[in-house]
Amino acid sequence: MELGLAFTLCGLGICFLIPAFILVFVNRSKTTRCTVTTVATVKDIG
Repeated sequence: MELGLAFTLCGLGICFLIPAFILVFVNRSKTTRCTVTTVATVKDIG
């Protein structure tokens, strides 16, 4: 039971971290090609 909860919390944490990293990369480099590639990769993983 606790193991499932831990996996759920880790999954939620990753779901919040990925968009945060995307926002950081977008703010640092304004290249749209990099952003599109990152979003496409995240969608494929998800």
